[in-house]
Amino acid sequence: MKIKTNQVKVGSVVIGGGTAIKIQSMTTSKTEDTDATLKEILELYEAGCEIIRVTVQGLRQVESVKEIRKRIQERGLNIPLVADIHFFPKAATSVAPFVDKVRVNPGNFAIDSFKELIDVCKKHHTAIRVGVNHGSLAEDILYSYGDTPLGMCESAFRFLRIAKQESFDQIVVSLKSSNPLVMMKAYRLFVEMQKKEEMFCPLHLGVTEAGEGIEGRVKAAFGIGPLLLDGIGDTIRVSLTEDAIQEIGPCKILKNIPPYPGKLEYTGESQDEAVIHLAGWAGTFLLENPTEKIELKTPFGEAFDLDLKDKILQAARIKMTKADFISCPSCGRTQFNLQSVTRKIKKATEHLVGVKIAIMGCIVNGPGEMADADFGYVGSKPGFVDLYKKNQKVISQIHESEALEALIGLLKSESVWFEPLHA
Repeated sequence: MKIKTNQVKVGSVVIGGGTAIKIQSMTTSKTEDTDATLKEILELYEAGCEIIRVTVQGLRQVESVKEIRKRIQERGLNIPLVADIHFFPKAATSVAPFVDKVRVNPGNFAIDSFKELIDVCKKHHTAIRVGVNHGSLAEDILYSYGDTPLGMCESAFRFLRIAKQESFDQIVVSLKSSNPLVMMKAYRLFVEMQKKEEMFCPLHLGVTEAGEGIEGRVKAAFGIGPLLLDGIGDTIRVSLTEDAIQEIGPCKILKNIPPYPGKLEYTGESQDEAVIHLAGWAGTFLLENPTEKIELKTPFGEAFDLDLKDKILQAARIKMTKADFISCPSCGRTQFNLQSVTRKIKKATEHLVGVKIAIMGCIVNGPGEMADADFGYVGSKPGFVDLYKKNQKVISQIHESEALEALIGLLKSESVWFEPLHA
């Protein structure tokens, strides 16, 4: 049974209140490139994406959003748009009249600014997403609670209590982490806490920086699937380091994930569906009962089954068989080609067992949001990269042409490198 949540209107779409799960994604083009961003929005909408988010770094992007909205309306379409804001409150209040929802991160958005945003959103019937990320909690939250699921929930409730005081209930909440276990624990704890707080915000589910390929889909499904099966979640995004349109298919499968059948066996005909169903089902019990002793079966052969099992156990942090990659899905803030760079780094380092490497497109998503990583490759400005060990910057603004070699040098200096067998 679906948990109780309020209804939140995002343009023509309603989230929560027992309505069907809504599919979301985010554009990867520079928002100021209105032609490219509009093209991406229309393609996502045509593919079945119901709510679409764009990056708004500053007032320049606000003007672009106005133009994009106008051109969408000229086509006779009513596509719910969300503005993604970090650090710059003026951008939030300026863009709120022209979008259907504004996403803010409590880790980098001031409380006084949040009150101002509520006033604007009330006037223009704009919803808000309080989007908490595990790796970018405010300093006082970290001091009091650490980077824990409880810290994530308290970060959200700090803003929700203000909204309640202001009689504003058009708020959606997300509690994302690149670690599916942390993400699941945070959402489950939030559900219990909101009963005591008597606040029932719809929940936006996602595993942030899940990566790409089968690994990315496994991570996302492992975190999102079990929550949906327990009636938790009103809208979802599968964040992949791929073209945004590739996120829609996995969302559609997750949205309709069937109840756990009692054993990890898939009997259908789609490998994509098998990956997501089995990862989602596995997450329903591995969170509380971590074990390597799982057996799964598909019609696609023993090699497929064993490989999928390894990927599920790695997503569960139970058994690491290769390097783990935390890579963001790209957006208008990205400073390099995330897809090609991620492929190069994976090819060079995936033989390293258990090492967690974050590949982050900008300083907004890194270093903070790569909290679970051992090493980080972060875009600092166009063409340049910062390298991190844990949350500490160790190499600053190295040119992209030299950055992979420098990353490998860092891995070697930390004694985590060994030569691949095929070298």
